Amino acid sequence: MNNVINEQRFPKELDDWKKKSNTLWYLGDLRLLDKPKVSVIGTRGVSQQGVTRTKNITKILIDNGFVVVSGMAKGVDTVAHKAALEMNGSTIAVMGTPINKCYPRENESLKKEIAK
Repeated sequence: MNNVINEQRFPKELDDWKKKSNTLWYLGDLRLLDKPKVSVIGTRGVSQQGVTRTKNITKILIDNGFVVVSGMAKGVDTVAHKAALEMNGSTIAVMGTPINKCYPRENESLKKEIAK
């Protein structure tokens, strides 16, 4: 586990958040925060059509140099992360749990893959 205390390293998108805390926990490559980022989020109960659309959107983003940012929830979030990794793109998972835990549990291997 790593942490960032230096306020200059906080992404400007988190300006409001850093006023509440001076620590940002992370796993993986912190340099991804300096690249263009786009959030891909959606329903947990994604349809097959939604899976296809999420993969297509993710491909466009990766092909255009964006880092995909999403939660670790079931559904669209999981599809976006997996698609980004399959396309040799970069992805950031925003965790809703402590960094040493994973929810949903079945995304534990996905969390480790993203951290690599």
